[in-house]
Amino acid sequence: SGEAPPLEIVGCGDHRALARDIARASVTLVSDPRATLPLHLGAGGRVALIAPVPLDLTPAETSSYLQLGLAQRLRDRGVAVDEFVTPIDPTPAEVAALAGAARTHEVVLVATIDAVTFAGQAGLVGELAAGAGDRRSCVAVALRSPYDVGRYPASIAALCTYGIQAPQIEAL
Repeated sequence: SGEAPPLEIVGCGDHRALARDIARASVTLVSDPRATLPLHLGAGGRVALIAPVPLDLTPAETSSYLQLGLAQRLRDRGVAVDEFVTPIDPTPAEVAALAGAARTHEVVLVATIDAVTFAGQAGLVGELAAGAGDRRSCVAVALRSPYDVGRYPASIAALCTYGIQAPQIEAL
């Protein structure tokens, strides 16, 4: 036993590097039946990123204070991205509108936060997967709970990040 380290150590460079390493090692490719990943966009290809607004799902959670930031991370890597933000439980009309908006994109990347509880998210993934033809890829990412993958169609690529903090988004 020794003295407790000073509070300033929390969030130091070593801690951030460790968080990045853990996040990179934990991203899980659950399925990729069409060999969609890694993504390869054609000339002028665009990605539709569709994700719900983060919110607090437990009393101790602070996700509602987070900006997902995935679209910007992709743009920083030279990917042309159109971002569509959904409510946590999109209605059938919202699902149809989002599927229509994504129709012209080469790749659709759809993220879920709790598709097990919020059926609208699972419905959205299903609708986007159904609309993915030979020219378009659909990839679904369970950002929080890996159980969301059980609600995804087996025909699409599925990944898990186990969280929506900056290290997980960067690793994705």
